[in-house]
Amino acid sequence: MTRRRRFHPSLAPRAAFAVLGLTGALTIAADAHAGGFEIPDLGARSLGRGGAYAVGAADLTALHYNPGKLAALGGTRFLYTHNLVWHDTAFQRATLSDVWGDDAGTSFPLAENANKLFPLGAAAFLGSDFGLKNWMFAAGIYGPNSVGRHEYPDYGPQSFLLTKMDVLLIYYSLAVAWQLPKKFGVGITLQYVDLPSMQYALVADSTVTPGLNPIPDASSTQLITDLNMKDRVGFTSIIGLWGRPHRRVEIGAGGRVIPINMNPKGTVDTDKETLVSDDVTASMTFTLPVQLRGGLRYLHPLKGDPDRERFDIELDLFWENWGTLDAYYIDFEGAINGQPIQDQVIEKNWRDTFSVRLGGDVNLLDGHLTLRGGGFFETGASQPDYAHLDFPSYNRGGVGGGVTGSFRGVSLTVGFMHIFQQRQEVTEQFGKGFQIRPIAPCPERCGELSGVPANAGVFTSRFDTLGLSLGFHFNELIGKRKRGKRGEPEPAQPEPAPAPAQPTPVTAPAPVEPAPAEPASPADATAPTEASPADGAEVPEPGASTTSTETPQLARLAPRLSGLRL
Repeated sequence: MTRRRRFHPSLAPRAAFAVLGLTGALTIAADAHAGGFEIPDLGARSLGRGGAYAVGAADLTALHYNPGKLAALGGTRFLYTHNLVWHDTAFQRATLSDVWGDDAGTSFPLAENANKLFPLGAAAFLGSDFGLKNWMFAAGIYGPNSVGRHEYPDYGPQSFLLTKMDVLLIYYSLAVAWQLPKKFGVGITLQYVDLPSMQYALVADSTVTPGLNPIPDASSTQLITDLNMKDRVGFTSIIGLWGRPHRRVEIGAGGRVIPINMNPKGTVDTDKETLVSDDVTASMTFTLPVQLRGGLRYLHPLKGDPDRERFDIELDLFWENWGTLDAYYIDFEGAINGQPIQDQVIEKNWRDTFSVRLGGDVNLLDGHLTLRGGGFFETGASQPDYAHLDFPSYNRGGVGGGVTGSFRGVSLTVGFMHIFQQRQEVTEQFGKGFQIRPIAPCPERCGELSGVPANAGVFTSRFDTLGLSLGFHFNELIGKRKRGKRGEPEPAQPEPAPAPAQPTPVTAPAPVEPAPAEPASPADATAPTEASPADGAEVPEPGASTTSTETPQLARLAPRLSGLRL
């Protein structure tokens, strides 16, 4: 018979970290196309609250939102969360105006992203207090919550802007937090930022003449330029803190305090290899900015149990310093058709974004069921004249909802958010997204013309995000199992001690009238003058009460007393 080993609670941290190692590998594989500039939001709980999670973070995604909230979790925990994003992004290029001569009046079909579902938004987190009161340590692997893959027709109406984008960006994270229970908490997350793959492709015009060609044409000097780059080293950190100035009010703040400066480098491929030398390389610079979020949360306690919440409402403000992203700067080394490739600047001219988020939870069924809802509004990073397809960021809003079911240390959360984004229209006169000319750039070699305004047209986009999270609280899970395993009897309850017996009064025997004296024999002279107790019997002390348990002994003494002679 094989002996079954029991799983001791002290093994929970080691087992959970083993789970993280396996899930981390799966996350990296599944997240291989995740990245880009975010849309709300990471994790199913935050989705359901409309992104209002700076103070009410109640799972391990606090590592991202507010590390200070980690210490309030306690124990050993594991969380796997996965976002599925349906995105509908399209570009209707404007009809060419009269300035284009023979090409004037040319209209274009609608260009739509071929990948409507982005299923690879995986993340995994693990945390443990390692038995240290008021501390929490956590690790996580995740990427920005966004759409990292776009694919449009080659030489389509949008091809001067983008034909393909495929990005992998991963945050490897370690966090530590400490709290003064129910009063204050602080935490920090350190992140190693890895960009192992970035593919960015568009149609460029390799002509050496000043003439402009506004219509995509595979048979012309135009060619698909495909950049394949990576940057394996980046660092940043997130700090967070919270406080409770009143038993029903919490405030908190957190955010990325160090910008992420990326400098990916790699090779350049085209669909017309005969025109390009084999040693063409490129490098690019851009920055992921500082972020800061803060909020105010009202907690309504459960009646009769002030330590538990019936519901909460949270209001957050979120600022992102996207104004630091003014352009993509791309440096080339190599030649096309014998001509050196000029460095390129793709203008972005982004601005800071501001967001207001409101949401909350309601706890039902003794904490086993939680419903939530919320919404947000956010200003766009992209200015109208610089609208683009790679990361469409315009004024937008969203509404979300969700539910969590939990039992014996296992929780399952489902969250959903619909994000609607402002329609963006750009005219030829004001458009600032120009066709790339790597050999004869504009305006220097275009007769002082600015170039072909490739982003003239109408941009539309919307997003639907479904989030699923599975969480384990190992201390609670293992503790429940040890106390109630199937097939094991419950420990016997000790029986209560019997109440002491009440003393029963015993009536003394009546005096016996002595018989006439007779000559005593020598044997009679030795007759006892006092009754002797039976062997092993206890003799009550003089004056002590005789209990009912002594009655049989008195019965045995009665015959001897009756034969006593005076």
